[in-house]
Amino acid sequence: MENPDLSSSSSRFNSVVDDGSSPFFLHHLNSPSLLLVSQPLTGNNYVSWSCAMLIALSVKNKLGFINGTIPRPTPGDVSLLNAWVRNNKMVISWILNSISKEISASVIYFESAQDIWIDLMEQYQQSNGPRIFQLRRELVNLSQGSMFVSAYFTKLKTIWDELSNFRPTCSCASCSCGGIRALADHYQMEYIISFFMGLNESFSQDVWLSKMIDRGRLHEGLYVLDAESLTNHVNSVNVAQLLEDTSFLSSKPIVVPMVPNIKLSSDEGDLLEDVPAYRRLIGRLLYLTISRPDIAFVVHKLSQYVSKPRKSHLDAAQHLLQYLKASPGQVHKLVNLFTKPLPISQLQSLLAKMAMLDVQ
Repeated sequence: MENPDLSSSSSRFNSVVDDGSSPFFLHHLNSPSLLLVSQPLTGNNYVSWSCAMLIALSVKNKLGFINGTIPRPTPGDVSLLNAWVRNNKMVISWILNSISKEISASVIYFESAQDIWIDLMEQYQQSNGPRIFQLRRELVNLSQGSMFVSAYFTKLKTIWDELSNFRPTCSCASCSCGGIRALADHYQMEYIISFFMGLNESFSQDVWLSKMIDRGRLHEGLYVLDAESLTNHVNSVNVAQLLEDTSFLSSKPIVVPMVPNIKLSSDEGDLLEDVPAYRRLIGRLLYLTISRPDIAFVVHKLSQYVSKPRKSHLDAAQHLLQYLKASPGQVHKLVNLFTKPLPISQLQSLLAKMAMLDVQ
């Protein structure tokens, strides 16, 4: 006669192991040789490594094996204990694959993934003081220089995100005074100010601290370009550089981008000798069309002749340069962040827009 306790235990084991949402479930592609992160732990990259590992283990639904929320079952529940041991050994294998050989030698004899995780944290998580000092110094010395805005933004964000990991956070979830939100907004404003402080002079002229009188009191107001005006500013910088490079900076402005009723042909007119110059010009004009839809049609038309450009095509492109001379950009609008504070999300969008523009 079948033992009912054994049958019940086996049924529970099968339901846990075969359920894809269970942390005890092991997919057939989950092997001990799997690499969860691209950069192994070497000792001085613990913060970034641990973040990557937590993400990977969360996706694998195995976080409980390192944070202690899935404890070792009692010896009486043999089936579930075996499932726990298999998963624990699998997580241990993934951790060992994600650390250097020198470090793995010091933790390979631990019996639980949680013990390994705690030991690595105690060994390689740098004390707050020295690391914060190092990050702060990198932040102070960081400037855009010859980098594109996107590269500068990424480098700043990397430093700032790691610095944020050392800031104390409230875990009681009972704060009702709004102080946590105010503190988060303060940190975000520091982040934004750090970004602007490192920008090159071409942008710094539009970002400055200015004293102003408001309601009878003297305030310090941080002025920045809004997103729309920032685009116009970048347009002006790019157009001015283009006109200077093509010797059209002092040309006569024209109010239309293309001569009316002009007919361009691929087989009429003299062929250009300097074909690469025409292609470079069209390439730079194509870049401007991202934020200048008023020239998109003309540039698209001229780009059809880059294989065998003729003098008439160059004339039309030069006509477009004269049009750009007449409208390099609109008047910049300033937003006072002191008297008219923008939401943090809007300021973050502004930074992302600047990074996307990829200007030096």
